[in-house]
Amino acid sequence: MASGSQTRQRKIRKIAFCNEQEAALFDTLTELHRVSVSELIKNRVLRPQEPFSKAARSPAVNAKEVARLNSELGEATEALKDLCEKVEDQHLTAEIDQQLSEFRLLSIACRKALGLRR
Repeated sequence: MASGSQTRQRKIRKIAFCNEQEAALFDTLTELHRVSVSELIKNRVLRPQEPFSKAARSPAVNAKEVARLNSELGEATEALKDLCEKVEDQHLTAEIDQQLSEFRLLSIACRKALGLRR
């Protein structure tokens, strides 16, 4: 959805029809560059030499650091699992399970930052 200033500045709407493959390509490119379809088209057609505005503002991901953190999360997860098997206190086991869930979410975020699937 356009912001108020965009609505006021851009009054002309252009429509393009596409097939399923083209639509899938638009979806892939907009997700990759984190821009709208409109921004994608305007950037490629009207400003082909300029970077995508939203993508240019996004911080770069240090892949080595994210991979290292993901590895450490894996090791910590395994250590917590081992600890959970040795603990007989149900309250403490529940807390460990909660921490394991948070580690899994962090690991998923790391994998997404690296461009990997779950």
